[in-house]
Amino acid sequence: MQIKLTNQGFILVLIPLAVQVAFLVAFFCMLQQAENEIIQEQQARDMVTSLNHIARTILASSAGVTLQTPDGGTVGDGFRPSTPGDALPREFAKLRSLSVGQPEQIKAIEHLEVTWHESWHAMKEIKNYAKSGENFTVLAKVAKLQVKLQSVYRAIEACAIYFEQLQAQGPVLQAELRQQQKMALLVFLLVDVAMALGLCFYFSKQTGGRLKTLMQNARSLVIGKPIEGRLTGSDELAELQRTLIQMAASLAQARQKERAILDNAGDVICSLDGNISIVTTNNAAQKLWGFSDDDLLGRRLAELIDPADWDVTRQKLAEIKKTGQAQDIENSVVTASGSALAMLWNVNWSESEKSYFCVAHDITAWRQLERLKLEFMSMITHDIRSPINSVQAFLSMLAEKFYGELNEKGMQRLKSLEESVNLVSRLISDLLDLEKAESGMLVLEPIDAVSTQIIASSIDVIRSMAERKQVAVSQRGTAFDLFVDQNRMIQVLVNLIANAIKFSPAGTTVSVECRQEAKEAIFVVA
Repeated sequence: MQIKLTNQGFILVLIPLAVQVAFLVAFFCMLQQAENEIIQEQQARDMVTSLNHIARTILASSAGVTLQTPDGGTVGDGFRPSTPGDALPREFAKLRSLSVGQPEQIKAIEHLEVTWHESWHAMKEIKNYAKSGENFTVLAKVAKLQVKLQSVYRAIEACAIYFEQLQAQGPVLQAELRQQQKMALLVFLLVDVAMALGLCFYFSKQTGGRLKTLMQNARSLVIGKPIEGRLTGSDELAELQRTLIQMAASLAQARQKERAILDNAGDVICSLDGNISIVTTNNAAQKLWGFSDDDLLGRRLAELIDPADWDVTRQKLAEIKKTGQAQDIENSVVTASGSALAMLWNVNWSESEKSYFCVAHDITAWRQLERLKLEFMSMITHDIRSPINSVQAFLSMLAEKFYGELNEKGMQRLKSLEESVNLVSRLISDLLDLEKAESGMLVLEPIDAVSTQIIASSIDVIRSMAERKQVAVSQRGTAFDLFVDQNRMIQVLVNLIANAIKFSPAGTTVSVECRQEAKEAIFVVA
């Protein structure tokens, strides 16, 4: 059974605390015992002093009991018993107070006090007999008094000897107690150190070993290896171990799903390191390019890309790494069979991973479709242009009066027909240009040109349409040099002007303006 970490903390604190409290209680008891010994020694000293005082007082009192017989005289005249007053009762009271809690001592003191009182009464009787002249009675009483006084002296001596023994034992007992205190301190220090080391060793061995196993399991989880170490019990580490196992199972399922998605993806998904070498890839790379994993992993991308496209690809990769923004790259990949596939790459750079992450889509079929579409459009426009060219030639012959003179109405119809044929011809050209632009095959031929000349040429092309719509076309702006494809610029302006004429009411003006701003040329049709 494993102890929880919180309980281990309580144990590490409470057990030493309990031992320290027990030691403090024991040490306090020893100190109390030493204090009691000191008090008892002082009491014994005070008792001896009191007994000595009592003995001196009794001796002084009994000294007056003398039988003076000078020259054979009578006995009673010389009797002078001294009076102790209140001194002895106070001393006996003091002895009783010092003997509280000691029944034997109190009994001995009470016996001594009774004996003294009997002796004192006997001395008073002797005094009375001496005054009356009864000498023989006095002698008998004195003899008995001496016996009682001897008994008192023996009792005082016995008590004094007892209290002197107690007083003499005090320093010995105190020395023994001090030695016991020293030993207790030493034993407590050794026990406390041994207990602390034992608890630390036990818990460090138990908890440290379990933490080590847990760290190994965490490393296995990070690198995707199965978790081998197992922790039993119900403590926090065991619960954390079970959580790690659940996480490992969830991550394994997620990796399987992720791998299944990657392996079944139609696009090539791969990563490149900083040297533009392939690090990881999915099954689509093998299917599309025909290389095995061993052939692809670690291989430089430059070995796969068509040499004609590599310089552009390398420059764009460097730009993506520098800016950190994803871009699309189009190039051709040479497959294992030697054929070329047109690929569209979406590339992103991860600074933290120091890697490129790429998704490459095969656009070979799309490129072929674009070419077929362009070829089809070229064929259609060629087939349409042939009869249109014939019609245009015939209309030119009519305009040149090759077949005779036309009346005014016929000339108007001829001019309208020529504009319609020219419009169809332009529409066919525009359609072909649009297809070329969308497929990236539109070729520009820039030349040196003048801005105002481009506008003038555009207005000349569209002038007949403007006259028919009764719309004026004006030209504004200053002349400046351009380096452009002049025919394409005229084509754009003609389309814009034609749209403006088409949607302008009769009697209005369409203006065409050009101006230069910084490094840009601005053309405005309004």
